[in-house]
Order: sequence, then structure tokens, then C-alpha cells
Amino acid sequence: MALKCLGCGKDDFNSTRAHSIHIKSCQKSGRSLGATIREQNAVAASKRDSKTRRQHIQELEEQATSAPFDPVAEVIVPEEPPQPDPSTLSRVGRVRRVPAKLRDLLPTSYTGLPAHIRLEHPAPVRAATPLQAFVVDSTPQPECDEAASAPARSPSPPKPSHFRTVPDEFGLYRLYSVIPQRDPGGDLAFHSSCDPLVFDAPAAAFPSVPAGQERVPPGLEKVAAPPYAPFPNVSTFDLVYWQSHGSNLKSYTEVNTLAQLMQEPDFDPRDVARLDAAREVARLDEYCEDAQGSPFNSDDRWIKGAVKIRLPKEGVRYDSEENAPEFTVEEVYYRPILDVISSACQQSYVRNWNFIPYKLFWLNETSDDMESQPSGSTSQISSGAAPCRSDDSQGPQPRAAPSGSIPSTPPIPQASPTTPSVSSKSPAPLQPPRRLSSPSSSSSSSGSSSTSAGEDVDEGIRVYSEVWHADAWLEEDAKMRAQPRQVGDPDDMEYAILPLKLYSDSTHLTAFSSASLWPIYMYFLAQSKYERGRPTAFSAHHLAYVPSLPDTLQDAYIKLYGIAATAAILTFLKRELMQAIWLLLLDDRFMYAYVHGLVLLCGDNVLRRLFIRFFIYAADYPEKILLACLKYFALCPCPRCRINKDRIIEMGTMNDLHRRNWVRQDDEDLRYRIKMTRRWIFEDGISLNSKYIARVLDPLSITPTRSAFSVRLREYGFNFYSLFVPDLMHEFELGTWKSIWVHLLRILYAAGEDLIQELNRRFRQVPTFGRCTIRRFSANISGQGKLAARDYEGRLKCFMATFEGLLAIAANNKIVLDLVFNLSTWHALAKLREHTDMTLDGLDDKTVDCGRSVREFAKKTCADYETYELPSKDSAARGRRRAAMTAKGQDAASQSTRKTSSVRKLKHFNYMTYKFHAMRDYAPAIRLVASGDNFTTQTGELEHRHVKKFYARTNHIGAAFQIAQHMRRAEKLRIIKTRVEAMRAARRRALERTSDSDCAAGSLSGVMTPPDSGPQAADTLPFTNDPLARYHIADSQREWDDITTWASSNAEDPALEGFMRKLKDHLLSRLLRPSEANTPTPSEYNAADRSRLALRNNRVYWHRVLRVNYTTYDRQRTQDSINPRTHPDILLLSQDPRTHPYLYARVLRVFHVNARVLSSDADNFEPVYVLWVRWFRIDSTFEGGFEARRLHRVEFVPVGCADDAFGFVDPADVIRGAHLIPAFAHGRTKELLGPSIARDGPTSGKARSRLQPSDSSKNSDFKFYYVNFFVDRDMFMRYYGGGIGHQGLRSVSRTAVDEGTFDSDSEWQDIDDDEPEGPPETAQPECSTLDSLKDALDDPEQLIEEQAAALLCEEDVLRLVPELALAQRELLPPDEEVSDNLIGEEDEDEAELTAHAELQAELEEEGSAHGADGWESDEEDNEEDEYSMEGYAPL
Repeated sequence: MALKCLGCGKDDFNSTRAHSIHIKSCQKSGRSLGATIREQNAVAASKRDSKTRRQHIQELEEQATSAPFDPVAEVIVPEEPPQPDPSTLSRVGRVRRVPAKLRDLLPTSYTGLPAHIRLEHPAPVRAATPLQAFVVDSTPQPECDEAASAPARSPSPPKPSHFRTVPDEFGLYRLYSVIPQRDPGGDLAFHSSCDPLVFDAPAAAFPSVPAGQERVPPGLEKVAAPPYAPFPNVSTFDLVYWQSHGSNLKSYTEVNTLAQLMQEPDFDPRDVARLDAAREVARLDEYCEDAQGSPFNSDDRWIKGAVKIRLPKEGVRYDSEENAPEFTVEEVYYRPILDVISSACQQSYVRNWNFIPYKLFWLNETSDDMESQPSGSTSQISSGAAPCRSDDSQGPQPRAAPSGSIPSTPPIPQASPTTPSVSSKSPAPLQPPRRLSSPSSSSSSSGSSSTSAGEDVDEGIRVYSEVWHADAWLEEDAKMRAQPRQVGDPDDMEYAILPLKLYSDSTHLTAFSSASLWPIYMYFLAQSKYERGRPTAFSAHHLAYVPSLPDTLQDAYIKLYGIAATAAILTFLKRELMQAIWLLLLDDRFMYAYVHGLVLLCGDNVLRRLFIRFFIYAADYPEKILLACLKYFALCPCPRCRINKDRIIEMGTMNDLHRRNWVRQDDEDLRYRIKMTRRWIFEDGISLNSKYIARVLDPLSITPTRSAFSVRLREYGFNFYSLFVPDLMHEFELGTWKSIWVHLLRILYAAGEDLIQELNRRFRQVPTFGRCTIRRFSANISGQGKLAARDYEGRLKCFMATFEGLLAIAANNKIVLDLVFNLSTWHALAKLREHTDMTLDGLDDKTVDCGRSVREFAKKTCADYETYELPSKDSAARGRRRAAMTAKGQDAASQSTRKTSSVRKLKHFNYMTYKFHAMRDYAPAIRLVASGDNFTTQTGELEHRHVKKFYARTNHIGAAFQIAQHMRRAEKLRIIKTRVEAMRAARRRALERTSDSDCAAGSLSGVMTPPDSGPQAADTLPFTNDPLARYHIADSQREWDDITTWASSNAEDPALEGFMRKLKDHLLSRLLRPSEANTPTPSEYNAADRSRLALRNNRVYWHRVLRVNYTTYDRQRTQDSINPRTHPDILLLSQDPRTHPYLYARVLRVFHVNARVLSSDADNFEPVYVLWVRWFRIDSTFEGGFEARRLHRVEFVPVGCADDAFGFVDPADVIRGAHLIPAFAHGRTKELLGPSIARDGPTSGKARSRLQPSDSSKNSDFKFYYVNFFVDRDMFMRYYGGGIGHQGLRSVSRTAVDEGTFDSDSEWQDIDDDEPEGPPETAQPECSTLDSLKDALDDPEQLIEEQAAALLCEEDVLRLVPELALAQRELLPPDEEVSDNLIGEEDEDEAELTAHAELQAELEEEGSAHGADGWESDEEDNEEDEYSMEGYAPL
């Protein structure tokens, strides 16, 4: 084969070496073959299109000159000749021109500006543009005569500007560099910000496109298939969809789903009489819609491909690498990236995506108060499912309110006297940790590069939540918009960046076999992370399934070289295989779209040219090393910088900060090293383990494999090392913290004294929290079995209270607690879903503290103990084998040798790892690509569930292809499901319009529809999962007690001392409106005030669960469940936030009473929900908080203290549940409370809770509890401060009931589950006013028949009115007479006599206005059978 130089044409070379030497010195061959061919093609294309361009420009000029001139609508701003940019000038003064392939890009058109976006710094533009309403007031217009005299030419491109949105109710506003054509946040409903695991949120309703404005891709209008195509009918589709989705083992829930779909109006059993599922699935596989823009386009399919890798051999030389033998790896199943992008971007859910990046700022007008007082959430609603009234209870509002100011925060009123006071010796108010001023921290006030000089537009605090808030997208967007537009693109075509996230990792498909799969997933970062992170959203797009090196490789290698491949060769081939697959994915079609953009009519009806960019490659450390082509456990272990391994110990120091500036670059030096070593391997036959190759590659810890991203994207300025961001799950939770946890267990083993058993005992008593936040710890917490990342995270959150006091040396105990507190704080900050500059500065600061604490722990604590490996199954097996060999009579020497090998190995604490080094990379990564949940590997790990589920449906032979088929079917079925649901929704809307018209016709014809008044209407309950409700308690009245009898049966219990008096004071404070004149405070109520309170049937109705809805720090809506048996601790706002911001209480019972106040505006009984609680107070002898590096410590208020130990709480005052962990090191005590039902809780026959003491400690309490504010991120931000969703939540709720909340037709008035009182129309009237009470006194017989039951709950009235009490006693047996004094109430004879006289006077004055017939009743209708009243069957 003749060798020829492509540059100069020389072809007389004697050897390959001579040709290579010539190539290096030939000036004409400096460019690669590919670059030369591309240049020639570009020149040819330019010549072909020159005529077309001239014609297009001529047509535009003719249109401009022929159009009539209107001086009002068409004003041309005269422009100055453009001055050359100094950065584009060469040293001799010539202007550097933009390459032709990038010269035809222009900034994005401004058509379709959202209404709430205003122009902040406009540039001169045509006055007739769609932005005229935004620029006319702020841009000076030229005079008409000047405009008329101006030359008729096109204006210059507008200068970069900023466009700011109106701040919303949270004080958040956006800063755009270009205006988007549509605002995705404007289409989002309130439920999009609600936790889908808690609230059954309906699907978001998107506004329809106006008729005549919708766009249809070419060819798609020809598709006239029904929504359920390719299935013959909807019923067949429903069954196939039900079988494909859900669990493989159909549960009760799946059967319920099947029953529900059978109730659909369009489901017909006759349609599926001859259903053949295999035939329908085959029909689905073959179905396609050959139309551009259709999600069923035939191009989007799985392809079976193959890649080739070259086989090197030590000592075997080839003329070049191209001449080396190749091995073909078959069965590479993949989908072209461009087809996946086209299919996904044309779906309807793209309406929620964001394509234009912006900076998000927070106007924290109360920043000083926020630092000293975290926010809470209170309300003034007392009903079970009442709408919220406070800022917190309103929840997040995705759409900005049309207001430019932030409402001021109301002051904090004083709390109820029933709440315990906080000691003046309590710790100082909570302050966020000091902010670190480091060179790496970014200023929140730094303006964008496009801001005019001297203009300050960034007066808010920078917020990082979604990827479109971060710097990476903003930088790429600015680079793209700096280039000219493509010629021929319409003005309304939007230019945008389409950022992608990649993930790959091998996963085991079963637990008891070697079956595995190595998938590559792709995520669209334009989709919100809250939707992208849910596996049920199916946001992961499967790109390829990477095959392992086949078993036939060794056979082929032996056949070729006569010897098996070494381990170094196999490792080299594995890297080559991975890069070859990525070269297959990054094909020529993709590269053209990468450079020139992909034109698509997206699912939100906007035409865009999308420029694809890779931002994130999420992977664990071994996968990163493989993709970055680095050596494992080498000198430079970091894939982002070139720090040496022996310098990792200095993590957090200034030296470490400077070394991180040695970032890895895909430069010529790297490319030359790889190229030279590959030539040695293939052309010179040098071994992969050669010391010569090591001298070249080891200083950078690289391998002789070049990344596919470098091959394809390097020439466009892409540095593939920037893809590899840190991973919190694998590198901290399963890395740094796991290693520290394991070594702490070794220390406890070394210390002896059964400390491991004590640690196990303490963890077993830690209460759970949330649904899955803190799970129940295993009986043997020290057992290191197969633990997930969440298990180690739970150990970190609960470590402080459980490890306290275990080490005998106090200094070591302090070092360990300081270390874990710093790690917990760092972990909470790093895992926040929404960051600000304050939290990022705090993360930087805490990283420094963690590095210092780890070095102190290793130097001091670890040096005091001789630690060995933990007892494990392997060490036990070694001991059993040694004992067996000894029993067989082995010789002494052999026994000694085996004994040495079976002894536990000495273990030292190792923190010189990459995972420890990566802790300081999280803050820069968050600034670059937003919060950690955007680049976590957890989303990819959760996606493995889908492939594992589909693997169970295969025959396990060629499983990769079958899994790919199942994934594609599921994707098609979800698209069809969307179409079918849209059809059904349209049908329901049509039926509603028809029914509304029928109702209107009936009203016009004089036919009046009577209101629903029967029991069926009364039983209609509100939506129980309404996120707008402040809280929810079930409306059941099945479990009840007579409150007087219940209190009397526990009269000796100290917890019930003054129970009735406190309860009545609490009810009066909530039922009496504070707006009424002379309304007393709860501490000023007397017997006369309490006598006005009436309880219906004298009953208290018990409930088991209280659900509290609250807004999180990142403006999401979620829920806490308060259960007196399992999760009883709650958090409330303090009346004095200067000492401590919160109050803590343990809920003993949840109940409600139907109450009313006589002689008030409320004439009907109202259900009032109450929490009976036991109060905690802050331990004033202990300092907690971030500065002290300890959790806050609380204790129960002792009985007999000046502060009330027990009290009542309005459920609307509960912020959320609290996680209190017993202070195990301080033991238990019996001095706080004697034997009481307050410790038992409402067990209701259920198993004993961990919160309930055992029989040996039944009458004792823990002395102290620790407030675990590390339990979740929202709880952490309530103490750390700076939560955006927490601002403005600082007022204690009013105790009054709003007008109109309950009416006379309320379900609570007529429903009684246990005592049916007949139909509503025959129910006896209630004595609700003083007027009717006087009428009852005048007619004793009427009183006996109608008011006996009602007067049972009016004890105070009975004492004040002797005639009424006498008549009542005559109705009761002698042993059931009502006592004149309630348990726990003091005798107030003088007050009672005074109240009696006042009541009689009031009745006499009002007697003339109300006759004796004011309360008539029908004895026959109101007469009830006594057996029916007692619950017996009627006779």
C-alpha cells in the first residue's frame, strides 16, 4: 500500500516511519483529513447557495421599499456605524472575521413575550415590534422628521439587555438576558408544587392554544388515527395498559385499578370478548406514524448494532494501529440520540419545560429578622379541613402575583398563658454560621455580563434550584447568542440550549444470579427536577445497553496470538469498548445538530432551534474513572483536578484550595501523551505495564485510551472532564461517612465494656419519623450487612444522641460529637434542594470545619485505640476452619500458620481518599449546575427498578433486547394513555356543558331544584388530601366518651388536674371573637364566662391522627402525620423568639367537641378540634445550636411547676411534627410525673410503641430529649435560617372562628354516627339563645321532653338556674344526679350568685320581646325510642 501525504501530495516513502516524520514537518498537512473534507464541503455548499441568498435578500429589499410608510407604527432608529470590537482585532489591526458556518446566527426573536415580564434595560429597536408596550415608556423615541430623514436600512442587532419579572409573593424574581416566547411557569397549577406521595393531585390543566394559532408539523396533519390506535377499541387498550404497568405480581391495588377502569363509560366487555394479548402487543410493536413530529415516528426505535475494538499484544508490531486485528462486539442495543430528542421534545409534557435560562434572585427584605428567627407556620382555622389563612398555609404559588412589592411580615403576638415560658437562661438566639469570604465564593450582587455599566440590577440574593438558574446554562446560552442566526430562520423561531444529563452504571437484575445490565440513561435538564426525580414520571430515556466483553474474546485472542489475554489487556479493552459505544452514539447526524442546531416544533407549540449540550454525567467513582479514561487508585485520583493523593489530607486548607485550580484540561498535551503511548503499544509492541508508558501517563493518572467526547467535541471547545460532578450518595453517604461510621464501631469494640450492645440498645429506642425519613433501626445496628445509602444517612442523623457518653475519655467524646455535628451540618447543606448565596457560603465554611475535625479525629482519638476489623461472617468462617483443622491433628507449625492468617487484621482510619477530597467540590458544582438533586446518582439508581421489573417478564435469553422491547412498549402505551385521557376529558367537559345548559333551561321554565337536605348531602365530606387545608382530622364521631365521666374516672391522675377548667378556657378563647368589646383573655375567664359554654351531648370525640400541611423551604407543599402513639411530638412558634424560636410538646390525645357559646353570634354548635399536650421546656443548663455544635436539649415541664405541664393546642398552631430523641446518657427519672395515662397513649389494642415505656420503666420518663433538627432538610432550614418558603411565617394564629365557616346546614349539626336522631326535617330544635332559654323556663313540660339531653352538657347553667336543675334531676335515676361542681373547678359562690342575678335580669328584660310560643315542637315527630337512643335494636 503506497503512502501519500494528503497535504503536499508526496508519495515516495520507503517506510511508515519516514511517512510519519514527514507528516510532522510538512506545513500543508497540519490539518486533519476530516477538517479538510469539511472545509471543501462548506466551500461547495456556499457556492451552491450564493444565488439563493442573493434572491432572498433582493426579495426582502423589495418588500421593504414597497410597503407603505406609517410614521406612527414604523419608526426606524438611526444607528451609528458599528465600531469593531477590540477583542476581534489582530496585532496589525485587521478585523478577525467569524467563520462562515457561525456567521448566520442571530439573537432569539422576542415574539410571544409573557405578560408579566417587563423590560428592565431596553435597547433601540423598531417601535412596531411586539414589545412596543414594554419599550415605549422607557426608551426615548426619535423625532418624526429625524426618523423620516434616516436612511431606510435594517437596524443593528440590539445590545444585550436584562429583563426582569415582577417579584412573586416569596420575593423571587427572574433576570433574563433574552425574553422567552412563553413562560412555562404560567401553565403550572398549584398541585405541581405538592408532594405526589401525600396529595392525590389532579393532572395539571394546560391552557389550550387559540383556534387558528396552533402549529402542526408537516405530515402530521395526515394522521387521522383514533386516540387509542393501534388498538381496535378503548377497552382493549385499557387492559393492555393495565397489564404492562404496575407490579409484576398484581396486588390488591392493581385489582382495584382494574375495577376502576371497567367503570369507564367507554369500556365495553363485548370489545374484549376475543382478546388476544400477544396479538395486540405485536400490533403495538409494529405501529408507527410516518409523519414528522409524531411520537410514533419509525426513526425512534431500538437498533441492534456492533462495535469493533483492536487487540494489542506485547511484542507484536504493526505498521499502524489501523492494521491491528479487530474484534467485533455484537448485540449493542441503542437508540440514536437525535431520534430520542426529537421524540421527547414533541410531546405535550414539554409545556412544563424551561428552555431559556435566567438568574433567580430573592428579595429578602427581612433578612435581619430571618437570621435571628427561623420561620414557622401558623393559621387561624379551627376546622378539620378548613382553607388556610396564613402565608405558610397558602402554599407555593407558581404564578407570580402582579405586584412589585413584598407584603410586610406581621408582628409576633404573645402566646397563650397555657404555653410554658422559656427560661431567661436559655441559649442565645439561633444564628446562621458565619459566612466564609473565600476567593471561590460568588457575590450575590454581581451583575451579568450584558448589564450596562453603572447599572445595578442584581440587588437580591442569588438562588440556585433548577439547572436553568445555574452558571453553566447561562454561559452556554451567552456563547450561543453571541453567534449570528442561521439564514432563512423565521423571526419567531426561538434559539435555545437543550442541556442533557447522562447516567450509566451496571446493575444486577436478580439477587441470586449473575444476570446484569449496563444501561445508559439520558435526562433532559429542561424538565423540572421535581418531576425528573420521580421514577413514576418516566423521565429517563434509555439510550443504550452496554454489553460486557463477551466470553468469545479470549477464544479469539488465543486463536490469534496463541495465548490468553492478560488482566491489563482486558482492562484496556473494556475502556475501548465503552468509548467505542459512545462514538457510535455520537454519530454524524448528532454532530451536525450539535454544531448547527436541531429545528423542532416542540410540544408547547413553539418553533425552536435547539443546540444540544452535555452538562452532567452522573456516575459512581469506578464509572467516572472508566469514562474519564483514568487509572484506578492512581497518583491523581480526582477526575476534575490533578491533585496528588498524598495531599488529600489537607482538604479544607488554603493550600488545598489553590491546588484545586489545577483542573484537568483536554488539551494538546493530553492528546499527545495518549497518541504517543498508543503508537508504542500497536506499532512497537510495548507492554501496557511498561515503565516507559508509566513515565508518560502516570503523572496525570491517565490511560492510553482517548475519550469519545474528546474525539467528537474537543474541537468545539468542550472539556469532557467538566462532566464529572461529585456524587453525594456514593462519595459521602457510602464513602466518607461510611468509613467514619465503621471506624467508630471499631473504636467501641476496642474500648470494650459492652459498648456495642449499648449502642444497639439506644438505636432500637430511637423513634421513627415521617413516612421513610427515619426508619426503624435494626436490632443489631452494628451489623454491617447489605445496607443502602438511606441506612447510613439515618445513622448520621440520629448519631448525636445515641453516641453521647459511650467513650470514657471526655476529650474523645467531644471530638467525636464535634466531628459528627460538622458532618451532619455539611450533609444537610449539601443535600438542600434550593440554595442561596448564604447557604453556599455556609457550605464552604462547614467544609473547612469538616476537614479540621477529621484531621483532629485521626490524630487524637484514633491514636488512643488499637482497632481491628469488625467481626464478620468471613472472620467467623476462618475461625471455624481453624478449629476444624486443629481437631484433625494438624502439626504445630501448620496450626501456627493458619492461626496467624485467621486473626483479625489491624485496621487504621484511612481518609486519604478521593471521596474525602471531593467534599470541597460540592459548592462550586452547585454554582455551576444548581443543587445536588440535579446531579445525584439516586435518580439513575431508582431507574434501575424499571429494567429489573421488565427482566422478570423475559425468558432470560437475550434479555437486553427483550427489556428494550418492553421499555419501548411502555413508552408507546403512556403516549396513547395521554391521548385517551385527553379524549375522555373533552367528553366530560362536553357533558358538563350539556348538564349546565339543562339546568339553566329548567330554571328559566320555573322548575326550581330543591337543595340537597338529606343525610346523603350531609355525609358528603371535603377532599381529605386538599393541600390548601392547614390540617386535616377525620370527621368520624364513632369513638367518644362522656367528658365528665371520663374525667371523673381519672380524677387521681395529675395530668388531669384542672382539665375541665383549662379546656373551657381554651374553647372560649377560640370561640369568642377577639374583635368583640371587653373580650377577656384566657387567664381572665371566670365561672360566669364558663357558664356560657355548651357542649353538645357532653361528649368528646377521639381521633387517632392529625395531618398537618406545610410549605417547605423550597416552596413545595407536603404533610406531616401526628400520631399520639407513634409520632406524637410537635413544633410550635415561641412567644419570645429571642430566647428560642420554637415550643415543643407531646400530643397525648386528638379530639373534638361540638361547642357553642350562649348569648353570642354563633347560634349553632361548631366542631372545635383540640390537641391535649404535655409541654417540654428548654434545658437552660445546656447550650445547643450551631455555634455550640450540639443539638438543643429539652425536658418535660414537671408537675407542680409554675408553668403548666399539660395544656391544649389549636391544631392550626402546629408548624409540623418534631423529632425528639431521648438523651440516653442521662437516664430516666420518676420525679417529673407520677403514674399517669399521659404515658400510655391511645393504644386501642395495638402493639406497644417504642415511645411507650416498658413495664420496668412504666412510671418514669427520660430526663432530657434532644431536638433532632437534622431529621430532614426542611427541619434543618427552620433552625439554620434562610428558607425562602419559611419567610413571613411568624405570627401565632388567632383563636377566633371566622364568620361563615359553619352554617346551619353544616354536616356537623345533623350527623351523629352513634345516635341517629331521625330525618333532618324531624330533628328537634336546639335551645341556642337566651330568648329560647327563657321560653323553656316558662314551660317545664316542654323543657323535660325537648331539652333534657341538651341540658346535660350545661352544668354551669344548671347551677345558676335552680329551677332548671330541679327539673333535670327529676328525669334521672337517683344514682345519676348531676353534680353541681365539676372536677377540678374551684368553688366561686359569689361569682355564681352574681352571674345568676345578671342572667335572671337579662331574661326579664327580654321577656316581652319573645312569647311563650317561641319554641314550638311536635311531640310525635320528636319522640324517640329509648332503645334506639342507647344503640339497641328497636322493639
